[in-house]
Amino acid sequence: MKRRDALLSLLVLAACDTEPKVPAVPPARPLGPKELDELIPIAGLEWVVRAKPRTIAEIAWLIPALARIVPEANQSALQTRLGFDPRQVTEALFVSYGEALGSSQAQLVRHNSDPALLERRFLERLTKDAERRVDHPEVIRLHGTVGKKVAGLTLVGRDIAIYDETPSGDGVARIAALYATGKMTKAKPLHEDALLASVVARFGDAPLIAVAPGPFGEEWKKGVHGLLEVADVVAVSASPAAMEAVRLSFAVLGDFGEDGSKAADLMRTSWQDIGQSTLGKLLGLHDTSEPVAAGTRSVVTLNVMIDPNRAAAGLGALLEQDLPSIMRL
Repeated sequence: MKRRDALLSLLVLAACDTEPKVPAVPPARPLGPKELDELIPIAGLEWVVRAKPRTIAEIAWLIPALARIVPEANQSALQTRLGFDPRQVTEALFVSYGEALGSSQAQLVRHNSDPALLERRFLERLTKDAERRVDHPEVIRLHGTVGKKVAGLTLVGRDIAIYDETPSGDGVARIAALYATGKMTKAKPLHEDALLASVVARFGDAPLIAVAPGPFGEEWKKGVHGLLEVADVVAVSASPAAMEAVRLSFAVLGDFGEDGSKAADLMRTSWQDIGQSTLGKLLGLHDTSEPVAAGTRSVVTLNVMIDPNRAAAGLGALLEQDLPSIMRL
C-alpha cells in the first residue's frame, strides 16, 4: 500500500508540473526625456514661444490687462474644454513647423490636472476617426478629426500634455511620444541647439519668450530694414518692469561685421515704423519709452517699455472686432 500511495503522489505532482506557466511580464522601460524642450525636434522649426502662464497670472497689476484680452468667462470655458486651468500651467511651449513636419503646430503644457480627464475632454471634441494607442504605461497617444483638421494629443507621465494639429495626423504629438519612450535617438531635440539655448539664456527668467531661427524666407528678409537677410535667429521677450510697465527686449543674432552700430540704428527705425503703423497705434506702441538699441558684430538688441493696459485695450478690441472701441483708441 505504501508503494502504491507513493506512486499516486508522484503522478499528482507530475500533473501539477504540466500546467502551463504564464511568463513574467518585464517591467516597463523608464520614461526618457521629461522636459518640454526635450520632446520636440529642432529640424523644420519655424518658431517657438515659451510661456510661464502661472507666473504671468500671479503679477497682480497685470490682471486687469489680461482680463481685457481673455475675459474670465472665456478662461472658465477653456478650462472646461481642456480639463485644466490654463492659468495654472507652470510652463508651455507653442511651436510651428514647416512642410518637413507636415506644417504641424503644437502646444506642450505642464499641467496639474488628471491625465484621464484631459483624455476624456479631448475625445469629446473629436467628430470622427478617434484612435487611442498606448505606447508605454505612461505615454498615451490619441488622434482623430475635429471639423476638417486632424488633431492629436500625447500624454506623457502625470503632468505633460502635447496637443497638435497637422493635415497628415503624424505631427509633433507622435514625435514627442517617440522621444519619451526612447525610440527617437537620431533627431536632435530642441534643447540641444546651442544657438537657440544662448538666445533663451540671454532673456533669463522672462515669462514670455518667442524665438524664430533662420534662414528666413523671402517674405521675412525685408523685415527690420533688411537685417533678417543676414540673421541667424530673431527673438523677443516680455517681462514685468518698474512702474507697472512691460519691458520688450528684442535680439537679432547674425554676422554684422563692422556694421553693428548701423544695424542698431535700423532696429530703432524699424520699431518706430511699427509704432506708426495702424496696428502699432491701436496697441499704443507709438507712445512708449524711447527705445534703447545697441549693436555688435554678432548681435543687435533693442529694449523698450510699453503700457500693458493700453496694449491690452487695443488687442482686446481687435479680437472682439469692436469697431467703436477701435476708433476711440
